Amino acid sequence: MAKGNPKGGKKGSKVAFESEPIEGEKLALVGASSTAGALASELLKDMAALKTPHVHKLGKKANLRPFEDIEVIQEISRKKNISLFMTAATTKKRGHTITLGRTFEHEALDMVELAVVKAPDSEGSYYPYPGFHYMSTDDVCATKKDADTAWDLSFKPFFIFQGDWTNHNDLALTRNLLIDMFRGHDRQDQLDPTSIEHTPVVVCTALDEDRFNIQVQKMAFTKSTGTQPFVKNNLAGFAVEFTIARAQWAEPAKRKAACKKAINIIDKLGKNKSKDGLGQTVARLYHVSQDVMEVNRRQFRGTKRSKVDGTEEREGKRPHTDE
Repeated sequence: MAKGNPKGGKKGSKVAFESEPIEGEKLALVGASSTAGALASELLKDMAALKTPHVHKLGKKANLRPFEDIEVIQEISRKKNISLFMTAATTKKRGHTITLGRTFEHEALDMVELAVVKAPDSEGSYYPYPGFHYMSTDDVCATKKDADTAWDLSFKPFFIFQGDWTNHNDLALTRNLLIDMFRGHDRQDQLDPTSIEHTPVVVCTALDEDRFNIQVQKMAFTKSTGTQPFVKNNLAGFAVEFTIARAQWAEPAKRKAACKKAINIIDKLGKNKSKDGLGQTVARLYHVSQDVMEVNRRQFRGTKRSKVDGTEEREGKRPHTDE
């Protein structure tokens, strides 16, 4: 949908076409499989809270198996105009898992299944769910004050990615999928420091080529000796460690079609202009190749070129010989 009123003849249509289109909020389908255990269901609820209120929750446990049967999710995507989905399941082979995915034209584009990492016996008693690296939001809130854990659901989560997320294909695409899942429809170029303390801060740390953890934190400002306050991050939500169990990524041709932008939102920089990694416009100047010997210059007797070989010789002087 574009801004402006297309009514009003050619001029109104031109204004509506050249205006920046408004992309609607991406809805996420949230549902637990019939085999989901207590840990998987609780983790799904915690992750869906970061997407609230733009979620479509299924009322009961459905037979959602994205990797085995994607038709059920695609059918709901067509009816409800949903482009993202998040499911939970529990199996003997992979344990407690969360599946994240997105669609393009109501067909599956990317899917990744994240399995909760098992904790060693020495650390098993530390976590509320023995044997797994997971602490729910309710467990964290039970040990802290409400002011230390409460955040406003109207604020989008602030994501911080630490570690090597770019050199491994699965981690890079998982990072892109997480951003697409929770970023919202509008991109914020600036950050308001007065409201950051009410925003959930999601810290994602890459531990290995297929393993990472997620912690939901909250910033706290305290007094300092300088002019700027001291910033401290406190655990205010769930904490979990994932490993990539399996993934299904789109083909290059399909991904190229999904990433195609509309003509009227492409930033036309002009000829020989580009943007660097910092977003600054860089222009490259091209000159016609010039030969110094062909440049028109003042013709003095001492700089005239010979007609024979083109070398510069003084007129009136013959080349020196031994005779």
